[in-house]
Amino acid sequence: MYVHVHVCMYVHMYVHVYVCTHVCMCTHDIHLYNDVCMCATQCIAGIYERMDTEEIQEGLKQMPFFIAYEACPSDSGKIHSSVKSRFLNNDPVVLAAVEQWKKLTDDSKVAIKTRDVDEFRKLMDQNFNLRRELYGDACVGTSNLRMIEIARSLGCSAKFPGSGGAIVGLARTRKDFIQLRIAFEEEDFVFVPLRPYFPNETL
Repeated sequence: MYVHVHVCMYVHMYVHVYVCTHVCMCTHDIHLYNDVCMCATQCIAGIYERMDTEEIQEGLKQMPFFIAYEACPSDSGKIHSSVKSRFLNNDPVVLAAVEQWKKLTDDSKVAIKTRDVDEFRKLMDQNFNLRRELYGDACVGTSNLRMIEIARSLGCSAKFPGSGGAIVGLARTRKDFIQLRIAFEEEDFVFVPLRPYFPNETL
């Protein structure tokens, strides 16, 4: 994968798996404590910790991740809305959200190490709930919300992979993939199970 496991779960198409949303915990090696999406573009530094240990990798391999996405993705700029400027202006609501995402990042690291899938799913849901509260439904978008709803209706967790047009999810078991695929495809979304891949592995 290139699994960026952000406690945000960021999933690009070959896969940054965030669980938070711009507070990263990358299994492509990095645990980022202090972020927000503008970090990469504005050089706002974070604290990084390499996460390429066998313990982390094996923990992620036990987790049944998947992605679902729209055929015609939405505009990431619209999804991010005014949050970037609010962050740079020290908006207390945004700064408080960042602090919560930082805690989610730390808690997710523990959940991965202990292979606690149930706890990791809860953290993903908390991540998305916080993002939805901060950005608002109009900014999040109807199709994006619908994908989250489909996953949750089947007992799975899901969140954005950073922008709009796709979600990254965590099922209870891989047996859930059958019903997930049916449910997403019935509404013209694309469903893809994920298999973590790490740079030290051979394909």
